[in-house]
Amino acid sequence: MKKPICILCFIIFISGCVSNPKKHNWNPEDSEALNIATAAGIDGLKDYKTKPDEVDLSKGLNSLDIAYAASNFSTPPPGFTGWSSLSLFILSDLFSPDARAARNSFFYWDSKPKNKKDFYTNFINIMEKAKTAYEKSGGKYELVSSHRGHEKKGMLYTLNPYWSVNLNGHECSKGKIKWACLISFDLGNIVESYPPRGDKPVLHTDVSASRGYTKLSICLKNEQNYKLDCSYIYRRKTNYHFNELEFLTEFSKFLPEDFYIYIAPKRAFLDKQTPLKIPVILNKGRLLYFIN
Repeated sequence: MKKPICILCFIIFISGCVSNPKKHNWNPEDSEALNIATAAGIDGLKDYKTKPDEVDLSKGLNSLDIAYAASNFSTPPPGFTGWSSLSLFILSDLFSPDARAARNSFFYWDSKPKNKKDFYTNFINIMEKAKTAYEKSGGKYELVSSHRGHEKKGMLYTLNPYWSVNLNGHECSKGKIKWACLISFDLGNIVESYPPRGDKPVLHTDVSASRGYTKLSICLKNEQNYKLDCSYIYRRKTNYHFNELEFLTEFSKFLPEDFYIYIAPKRAFLDKQTPLKIPVILNKGRLLYFIN
């Protein structure tokens, strides 16, 4: 019986240790994007040495295309390490969702809420205010939002809070199909951590957990059955020339300063057939590249 007891004690000891957030020391030699991703808990990213004017979102950096072969491990896509590249392009569905750098997500630090319930409520308010500000600015699309501002627990499951927005008009309406585009912000675990330049820990969306993680989903209505097809690992759906990156960049202008949207390679489209080829972070209308 000694071994199980020792293992249990070790687990309890480890659980106690991981509860203390570690302060992020801003590294001036790294890009702003890499510092933010590191503070958020996204592993497997690195800076790529090039100039901002050499960045081509549709072709990668320095006109390098992103291949799908195992050679990505030795020569990974710009902004990725060998291991994260391997996770992104080769690992199966079983493992891919756990590769933090390979999935779309968002993260923000909020100093106002004192507990998870307040955090959820403030999150919904933030997103609704951003929607209203987008509409008042003369945004390109009509928007209709939906949300759940609390955890919903069942016998064997827990549904986390979310905020989503349906888009209509322009590329998001085609023939009989209206409101064809949807962006969903799904909250995961809420933890305390230090903001990228912060001196004290505050509540923060957790992107590091393998389950219950924060994620951003981009969805489109299928032309055959009119049902929304959502995917954040593989893109099996039709795209109506909807520039997903353009909308998210515009929408981010109206989000708080410490709110960041992370887009992984090939997880957002610039038009019908052109995916974004490099990882980027969106913040207040800015595109932050992993370059230095």
